[in-house]
Amino acid sequence: MTPKRSALGEPEPEPDEPGPSDQGGSASPTHASVTLTLINPTGLHARPAAQLATALGQLDAEVVVAANGRTADGASSLELLTLGTEQGSEITVSASGPDAQRAVDTARTLVEDGFGELEQDQPAT
Repeated sequence: MTPKRSALGEPEPEPDEPGPSDQGGSASPTHASVTLTLINPTGLHARPAAQLATALGQLDAEVVVAANGRTADGASSLELLTLGTEQGSEITVSASGPDAQRAVDTARTLVEDGFGELEQDQPAT
């Protein structure tokens, strides 16, 4: 493409700019977000907040959790507690970085599983 760019008077792309072959590839997204509804009985209290913070803190992503007009660092259980959530609260999990999609998927799984706090169907005895 260099000769064509020169003939058209277009500048050369910078080395760190993505070229056409770099766009739309199979690389994971660097930003992702999801809005989830808490289904566990007590929302993000100490144990679920710690589970979420531990799981998100292990990933290569900056994660922000928003609820009730507040935001918290997804890797900080103490900050997550300040969101004041309860069952039925909506949280928005936004992530950026190489593991952004994994972070959103991890949060979704934990929330959808009720952080392990939902009553399991007991087998009939």
